Amino acid sequence: MNIKKQKFSGVSLFTLAFSFLAISDTSAQTCATPPTCESLGYTLTASQCTGRTVLKCPLDTSKIFCVSAAEAGETTECSNVGDILYSDMSCSTAPISGKVAIGVVASPTRGLAIALEEGMA
Repeated sequence: MNIKKQKFSGVSLFTLAFSFLAISDTSAQTCATPPTCESLGYTLTASQCTGRTVLKCPLDTSKIFCVSAAEAGETTECSNVGDILYSDMSCSTAPISGKVAIGVVASPTRGLAIALEEGMA
């Protein structure tokens, strides 16, 4: 009986030592430096993205990302039939959240737009 206890203790100690080695190896392999908001592209502030759709960095909500006017298709000239005319007199080919659309360009050469609501000047 004493020999069985010694063998069992030896096997238990070996298993326990192997378990600690396996845990320390996997812990060292999975440790990594997390990305920063700047490296993910969240480099702007709320004042720089006024009137645009924004994404907040999950690590620091004061850092945000927004699409520039050129990337959103926004221009100051309404040069295409069907462009969306906004209350700040800018235009875009696609809707921009946070801006008030007031019309659709009907004739860019004549500066005509079709109002979205009756009575708009």
